[in-house]
Amino acid sequence: MMLHVDCPSMWRNNASLAIVGEMPYADEIRLGASFVGRAGKLLDRLLSVAQLDRERVSLTHVVQRALPNFSSFYSKHKPSDELLAWRALLNEQLYTHGVQVAV
Repeated sequence: MMLHVDCPSMWRNNASLAIVGEMPYADEIRLGASFVGRAGKLLDRLLSVAQLDRERVSLTHVVQRALPNFSSFYSKHKPSDELLAWRALLNEQLYTHGVQVAV
C-alpha cells in the first residue's frame, strides 16, 4: 500500500526518545512540521519540565497524513488496512532510527 505523507517526521541523530502523536492536524499540515501550534506548545512545556531539549527528541505520528472525519481513530475505529500499514511504517522508522523509547 502506497502511503502519502502530509507531515514529515522530524528524526534527530542519536535520539533515543521519540514522541509519537496520533496524526497531524491543520497547523502541522500547513507548516509541514510535527507538534506545532497548541500541541507544540504543550509538548514544549512538558519537555521543559522533564529537562529535555526538543532538538534531541524525534517527533512523528502514527498516521503521517490527515485522515478526513477522524477525530480520534484510536477510540472510535477498528484498525483498518491503512492504519495497520501506518503502524508497520512507524515500527520500521523507529527501528531504523535507533529509537529506544517511544511515547
